Amino acid sequence: MKPTTIRLTTDTIRRIEALVGNRRLALFIREAVENELQRRENPEASTGPGNP
Repeated sequence: MKPTTIRLTTDTIRRIEALVGNRRLALFIREAVENELQRRENPEASTGPGNP
């Protein structure tokens, strides 16, 4: 893995930490980025049954 610096508002960080805990922030961000990449790389997969 390669370290990367991102800037998030304090409010965004607090919201994430409230959901996953402060020790899981990086994991949450990695998973969110991977999910968004998959969604954008495979747009037809996100418009299947149950996904308008």
